[in-house]
Amino acid sequence: MLIRELITKKYTGGGVREHILRLNSLASKLASMKMELPEPFVIHVIFSSLPKEFETFVVSYNMAPEE
Repeated sequence: MLIRELITKKYTGGGVREHILRLNSLASKLASMKMELPEPFVIHVIFSSLPKEFETFVVSYNMAPEE
């Protein structure tokens, strides 16, 4: 159920930060159940859940140096 929600959840408006935190929380719940997903995959799922209007945000994130 958690995996399905993580994969299918789409941003529907409101705070983007809250949306990202909600999806990250789902990934953390999976990790606590010993079903940890790789961080790059979780980031990909989060970006995929955002509409086209956030494309600039995604590109900026991908161009930033890793820390």
